[in-house]
Amino acid sequence: MKYEKQGHQNSLTGRFISKNPVCTMSSSTDTGAASGDGMPSGVPNKEEDGKKEATKHTYKTGQDRASSGSNNTGQRQKKPREGEKQKQPPLSEQKQSASPGQKQPQPGQKQQQPGQKQQQSGEKKPSQQEDKQAGAQNAILKQQNMQKKGQGQGEGFASGQAQADGVQPTKSKAELRAERRLKQEAQRAAKSQKKSEASTAPASKSDSLRVPAKVLGDDPATQKREAKKLEKQNVPQRLSVKRKDPHFSHLRQYERELKLPACGTLHPDILRLGLEYFEGFLQGSNARALGLLAAFHEVILSYSTPQNKDLSRDLEARIKPYISFLDICRPLSVSMGNAIKFIKWQIAHVAHDVSDKEIDEYVRKIDLASSAIVNCSKSKLTDGDVVIVYGCSSLIYRILCSARKSVNFRVIVVDGRPRCEGKKMIQHMVKEGIKCSYTTISNVNYVMQEATKVLLGAHALMANGCVKSRSGTSLVIMEANANNVPVLVCCETYKFCEKSQADAFVFNELGDPDSLVKVGNRKSVLAQCQDNTNLFLVNLAYDVTPPELVSVVITELGMIPCTSVPVVLRKQAFSET
Repeated sequence: MKYEKQGHQNSLTGRFISKNPVCTMSSSTDTGAASGDGMPSGVPNKEEDGKKEATKHTYKTGQDRASSGSNNTGQRQKKPREGEKQKQPPLSEQKQSASPGQKQPQPGQKQQQPGQKQQQSGEKKPSQQEDKQAGAQNAILKQQNMQKKGQGQGEGFASGQAQADGVQPTKSKAELRAERRLKQEAQRAAKSQKKSEASTAPASKSDSLRVPAKVLGDDPATQKREAKKLEKQNVPQRLSVKRKDPHFSHLRQYERELKLPACGTLHPDILRLGLEYFEGFLQGSNARALGLLAAFHEVILSYSTPQNKDLSRDLEARIKPYISFLDICRPLSVSMGNAIKFIKWQIAHVAHDVSDKEIDEYVRKIDLASSAIVNCSKSKLTDGDVVIVYGCSSLIYRILCSARKSVNFRVIVVDGRPRCEGKKMIQHMVKEGIKCSYTTISNVNYVMQEATKVLLGAHALMANGCVKSRSGTSLVIMEANANNVPVLVCCETYKFCEKSQADAFVFNELGDPDSLVKVGNRKSVLAQCQDNTNLFLVNLAYDVTPPELVSVVITELGMIPCTSVPVVLRKQAFSET
């Protein structure tokens, strides 16, 4: 029995790494030939034991560990004592001690020398280094090709390399752009298809409710709905005219008659006010608003809250028929609409008992606003001025009467049909002793040549800066701009409107067409116009002037441009909250 020396030399440390000794049974001659040291078979070799102890703690690479086999992990074999024979391990243990893929040496066969093993491992390593060098050279060449041939070839190379590596290739920028373009085109096509379907589809009910009912006079459904509303409120209805101008068919126009409601359904003050509106006794936005406030003042004083009812809800339901009746007599003005909003706001914020003090305070604010405008306007008049006024305005009358005490000026009153309000204006000024003259709007171009200022009132100021006033005001303002005459518009801030209006066709008031036929006591040519189907009479109450033609607007806040109307409205809304 002898120990055979197996293993190889480590290429990193230069030491000889041996495997566990394998005990074989052979003759003495075979043992000496295999080991080469001439030692007896029963004596252990001390040099080999020292080498084994030294190589225990050496670093083993992955290749060395694979070649070392499974015997290194087992228990260490005991050294045979002197004079004691070593037992031969079983055949199964010999097979397990051998590394996989390595044949166990047969007795009498020479083992593979360590030099041969080192030569084989040395032949493998140069091949790996050559592969790394070749890969680096290929990468440099590919980078140079990408720089020369452009981005497209580089992307193709990258995709090809990704396919070679088994990774899904990424798309090029051109392909991504093409996909995005196709997606956008599909979205545009779907959007245009939706628009076409929406245009061909019939208008929904919510779309029709966006337009106010007062400008839907040609819509049968809206008129039917308004008739049911008036019938529910016990308000009498007026008959619409049979023939309307096609351009103004959307506006409401009634016959010259009014049916009075049954006794007890309306408050007496509301009934009297409606008849004054209908007959034209109250003219001007200030007079109509003050009359409305006075009538509702009496309504609130005579109101008492019923049992088991809320004050705000019951009172608001009580005044709704009153407002509908006044609107039937004559369409509400902007000043009246703002006054009604104020009354409703006060009713909604009342806790237990409603008072008329708030209405008195609102009337006092209107009077104070007029006084502030009078004080600001009279400072703009100087001696020798020739002032042109149009129609009859209570605010303009107060300004001229206040300035007469300190300034010497002359007034030209321009009047227009069919109401001829200028006659009332000139009667008041003659009583005050103001020098004045009277003419019609057809001669405004002639009298404008000697004028120095144009002083006008306003029905309302819209949110876009346009001035809404009695019909004919826009013509006077345009003549003033043509002759370089400054235009001063006097208006209280409670007449400012949140709506915008650029023309006088959409929102307007149609007056009685028969008033255009009457010309004094003479018989008019248009007396038989009702029988002519090709002739339509239109009596517009208001016109709209763009803000560029107005020099300044005088309010209780001072002199402001027309474009400052939204600022004033925002300030008023903030103060109310």
